[in-house]
Amino acid sequence: EAHSLIRKDHFQSKEFRGYVSSTHFWGPVFDWGLPLASFKDMKASLEIISGRMTTAFILYSAIFMRFAYSVQPRNLLLMTCHCTNVMALKIKYYLDRLKEEVTGTSALIWAFQSDIKCILT
Repeated sequence: EAHSLIRKDHFQSKEFRGYVSSTHFWGPVFDWGLPLASFKDMKASLEIISGRMTTAFILYSAIFMRFAYSVQPRNLLLMTCHCTNVMALKIKYYLDRLKEEVTGTSALIWAFQSDIKCILT
C-alpha cells in the first residue's frame, strides 16, 4: 500500500468536520477575497488606486499575519491569505514605481494627493 500524506478517512473524521465547521476555517476562506481583489486590481488603471487604501491594506494584512501566527492553534490558512495580500499589494506598488520611472508620473502618489484634496475641500 502506498503511503500518502493524507489518509482517505481523515476527511470523514470528527476532528476534520469540526475544523471545517469552525471560524478558524471559514474566516480565512472569506478573507481570500482581499488578495483576489488585489490581484484583480493589478489589471486596473493605476489612476483609480488609492495610495492611502493600499497602505492601509498592507498594514491591516501585516497585523493579521502576526495575529494568525501568534494565536493558538496557529491559523496558517489566515496567515497565508494575508501574506498573499501583502505580496499582491507590494507588486502593485512596484509596478507603479516602474511606471513612474518610465513616464515620470506616479499613479499612487497622484491618487494619494487626490484623496487629500478631497478631504481638505
